Amino acid sequence: MRRVLWISCLLFAACQSTPRYTVEGRVSGYEGRVLLLTPKVTGDWDTLGSVLSADGTFTFSGELTEPVLAEILAVNANLRIPLLLENAIFTVEADAAHPADYVVGGGGDLQHLRNGFREKEMEIKAMKDSMRAEYEKIYGKDDYFGRLQIRGLLIKIDTLYDKAEDEFLRQNDNIVSAAIVAGRRKKLYEQKRLHEKYALLGNTARSTVPGLLLKPYVDKESRIIVGGTAPDFKMITPEGDSLSLYDVKAKVKILDFWASWCGPCRAENPNVRKMYQKYKSAGLEVVSVSFDTKKEAWLKAIREDGLDWIHLSDLKGWNSIASDLYEVHGIPCIFVLDESNRIIAEKLRGEELEKCVMNALKP
Repeated sequence: MRRVLWISCLLFAACQSTPRYTVEGRVSGYEGRVLLLTPKVTGDWDTLGSVLSADGTFTFSGELTEPVLAEILAVNANLRIPLLLENAIFTVEADAAHPADYVVGGGGDLQHLRNGFREKEMEIKAMKDSMRAEYEKIYGKDDYFGRLQIRGLLIKIDTLYDKAEDEFLRQNDNIVSAAIVAGRRKKLYEQKRLHEKYALLGNTARSTVPGLLLKPYVDKESRIIVGGTAPDFKMITPEGDSLSLYDVKAKVKILDFWASWCGPCRAENPNVRKMYQKYKSAGLEVVSVSFDTKKEAWLKAIREDGLDWIHLSDLKGWNSIASDLYEVHGIPCIFVLDESNRIIAEKLRGEELEKCVMNALKP
């Protein structure tokens, strides 16, 4: 009997000492389902817990073999709260009406590290919000230089954040750094700066799930930045023929994304036409890719603007394959390619574009 009691006590003690996590909290102004999720390397999500809450309160518990990035998600509400989940006790407070103002308390060392950097993020955010409010007061008034000054200050604040983030990434080779970059992936990718942040991550950070999720985007971005090789694609010419970018042979190519309905594109066309006439005999070719959806409008703009070079389109607008390949989020958007289709410049216009082309054509 004593032996059985002794074994039972050991089992009870073992169960009691098993590391577990507990996440409890409340989303004010919300009723509905609250989920605890963690990302997988496939891009899907695992559900660690689900609660149907009448007043926004929730409690999740479980055990982990290693720390993971997780999120509290309020279904049908614009609220996602990231956690660095470890076997520890977490408290979460949030408001459905103000999703960015959540507070995560408790947690382990990783969450404490993330909270420390979030304090810096919130400090910089408050500075930007104040500056933006000032900008909105001036906007619309006849104070051009005042607006320029505020824009310059906003850029300085962004630079301040970037420096703080870069320092944090260099000093912390762990899942926290990977999670911070992953949280800004979309914006960084659109700015073609994701590869810069990824380069600051250490091997440990890169091997975590958020680090592994970043890798395909970094690889894709690296092909569409200066020094990368421009991706090939095939589209239809105005005559109905199929032609690929790589089919066009030239010492220098201007790859110009535009549309008939784009005012700034049409305004830039005379500059490109003048440049083409000046340098085509030296080896310049222009490939204009239209984001039009109507062939008649596309052809009419070509005729009206006198664009006597190569034109391509799949007439799918922003759903164009080229838009996806080159991450074009605004037009006009210009890439300059060498004879090997290596990108040597991008987003240049006017005199800067001509200077780049002239230098690239030199023997």
